[in-house]
Amino acid sequence: MLLDTMQLTRHSFMQKAIGFSLFAAAALSLSGCKLAETQTDTLYATSVQNAYAILDNADVPDNIIPEAFATAELGKSKDRDPNKAITWQFDKTGFNIFGVRAALTAEGTAATRVTVDVKFLNDPTIASNPEVKPLADLLNNSPYNKEVLRLNFIEFIDAALTGRAYDAQHGGAVFAEEHKIEIAAEMQKIREMPAKRQANAQLEQIRAQEQQSNQPNSANTQAQPATNSPAPSQNTGASAGSTSPPPSIPMPPPEIR
Repeated sequence: MLLDTMQLTRHSFMQKAIGFSLFAAAALSLSGCKLAETQTDTLYATSVQNAYAILDNADVPDNIIPEAFATAELGKSKDRDPNKAITWQFDKTGFNIFGVRAALTAEGTAATRVTVDVKFLNDPTIASNPEVKPLADLLNNSPYNKEVLRLNFIEFIDAALTGRAYDAQHGGAVFAEEHKIEIAAEMQKIREMPAKRQANAQLEQIRAQEQQSNQPNSANTQAQPATNSPAPSQNTGASAGSTSPPPSIPMPPPEIR
């Protein structure tokens, strides 16, 4: 009976996920705006304590990250709120960029509602980091890849709580196929970012060198004498161009007759 209930909730869960994807795609095409971040939840026939323990011990598949996000070579960690929520965090060089959060809500003693969403983390140190800040902004402005990530985690959580293997084809694969042009465009921007960052750094270095060369060196100016004053005369004898009178020649004595 429990297995039938869990299979039924899985079927209902996947219908919701697929239905949301179609709804989001239709809303996007009608509005012409970027894909909105939304939430999807489902009910599992297990206690909140058991659901939390299962998810906390589940290994996140390597292929759960969309290719565009994987290009950024992000690290992984986990933030726990026992029996309430688990957040899988993704970071760049130690700076938390975003997290996928599974919120657990007990409904009675034998049922748990799971809500999955993608949230960018408010790490104040990112704003002053020239390497991480552009990447965080770029990933945050990649709604199609974020949705693939969210759907992949929905599949991962559903597989863990129903005791089956993770199947990437039940995650964001359908959505990714439907929006491969938009996803490719986001991926290209992410791939180009390191080259743009390097070019900007070189440009800033050139500007700094130009400003430094245009500034007078006041210390050297004060230490050196004025170059416009004439050098002191050094008379080493008759020389070409000398203005001093020629030496006198002694006259012979008068002749005595």
